Amino acid sequence: MSNAQQQLFLSTLKQQFADIFTTSKAGKDTASLRSRTQGFIYAGELLELCSREDVHS
Repeated sequence: MSNAQQQLFLSTLKQQFADIFTTSKAGKDTASLRSRTQGFIYAGELLELCSREDVHS
């Protein structure tokens, strides 16, 4: 995968994390957002767009 695809993936993931935090801060349920993000991360790992280290840093 290209570096541009990797950067797009990571910026989209960052936005998903921000959405989870914003939703949580508003006192709303984040279960569906968390599930979507977990699936997104798994797909990124399979496509070699990210590693566990990328996600946890």
